[in-house]
Amino acid sequence: MKQSESLEKIRNQQPFGAHDHDGIWKISIKEYVPLVCVALHDGSAFPSELEQHCLLTSEERTFEEGPHTAKLVTAQSIVISGLDSRYYYDLNRPPEHGDQITVFGRRIWKNGVHHLSSLARQRHERFYELVKELIGKLVELYSFCLIIDVHSYNYSRIDHETPLFNLGPLNSKEKTSTLFVQWWKQELADVKFPGVKLPVAENDVFSGKGLFFAVGTERIPSHLRDDSG
Repeated sequence: MKQSESLEKIRNQQPFGAHDHDGIWKISIKEYVPLVCVALHDGSAFPSELEQHCLLTSEERTFEEGPHTAKLVTAQSIVISGLDSRYYYDLNRPPEHGDQITVFGRRIWKNGVHHLSSLARQRHERFYELVKELIGKLVELYSFCLIIDVHSYNYSRIDHETPLFNLGPLNSKEKTSTLFVQWWKQELADVKFPGVKLPVAENDVFSGKGLFFAVGTERIPSHLRDDSG
């Protein structure tokens, strides 16, 4: 589906499910409720013309991607997924992040040059255009919106015991957010699976400092923000 068609459906409050015509995002809106689940790094698409310029294999890129994270929230009413690899452009970092020579401690581009930098920035911008339109519509309808930014992490790169569930509300300053996080931590701690240890932590393996939190809450008035990061 073309971006313009999706934006029009959101403005008209029409439920729909679609893949972006250019492979940037996937969206499912079953009902317009004030809860949006986002899987920024669910995808791993990487242009073939970039492969010859990239120092990492697809397997090595997966190390920092978050495949299948959208499946964790597929039952929710509104789910948005990013379809491109975060090594093409990172939706949780500013657009210029992709031009850095070293990312996540690894050199990415031969000769330090991202050969599709301009296109990557355009795709980054289009993803956030969709997100802002959706959040704006939900705030218009409900005066608030809870955003759940779903991530996974690669435990093998961390040198200490890690939690199964981690909440990252570091950028959230609202008292109501703190109360929500405490409630949610308790709910997760009560989850039981036979023979499986399910530790829960806050601001451990990540802390909610990414770009999406800042951009996603732009359309929410400051006195109504109640996000968990």
